[in-house]
Amino acid sequence: MHITNERSALLQAIIRNPNDDLPRLVYADWLEESSEYKRAEFIRLQCEISNGNSTCLKKQALTKKERRCKKKVKRPFPRLYCRCRSCRLARRADDLNANNRWKWMEDEGITLPLERWNEIARGSAMLEENSMPQVAQSLMQIKFFGGLKWRRGFLHSITLPIEAFFELGKNIARLHPIKYFLLTNCKPCRLPRHDAPNYEYRWYEESDDSLPILASRSCVLPAPLFGLLKNGSLSGDRTYRWFAKRPDATNDLIEACRIWANE
Repeated sequence: MHITNERSALLQAIIRNPNDDLPRLVYADWLEESSEYKRAEFIRLQCEISNGNSTCLKKQALTKKERRCKKKVKRPFPRLYCRCRSCRLARRADDLNANNRWKWMEDEGITLPLERWNEIARGSAMLEENSMPQVAQSLMQIKFFGGLKWRRGFLHSITLPIEAFFELGKNIARLHPIKYFLLTNCKPCRLPRHDAPNYEYRWYEESDDSLPILASRSCVLPAPLFGLLKNGSLSGDRTYRWFAKRPDATNDLIEACRIWANE
């Protein structure tokens, strides 16, 4: 997809005002005029659903037992069967998303060739050393983009390996008002604290070669990301940053990814 000046200006208005639906609806009108009918319809549908202009009465009437069942089986109950306006809009939006999301992402240039996905998979120890599975690119995308979350017509959060993040992150942030980048192969290491009976969670900088025995490579961050970590406590030798709780360490990395992508 060629990003024209007009399209770029409309997208920048959306990114600068992520909580306002008006720039999104203006962009949807522009897409319709450009014959991109499905994407325009998808944006309008999700904006209407998000605003709560149509609410399913059956969902409101769910009992406590039914809500537990819904959470357990992870099905959009009763959306599959309900004929109210809210559920019909949600079903239509889900169908548009399922059938067109990869095409939209490919047109925007925020996917990678299958060969590159396989290289990342081998580097992440997700595939055997000499394996080259004959699978469709969309299946490999699903393997890595398992956490696509769309809100009001655009990507709200995305889950991907750190290698793909550095290749795609800035382009994604240029086209979508994305709030969360979640890295599949990064997690802080948990190590016992010397001054307390509990644990601490650490991120190490990639330039540091002296990792503790109990630490894994998944807690090592490239210097651009490590330098954007703001919370926690920096070690005396400035080689790692530690946090008292795992969610604090994870959230700080998410914020660092967002800042890097929008630079």
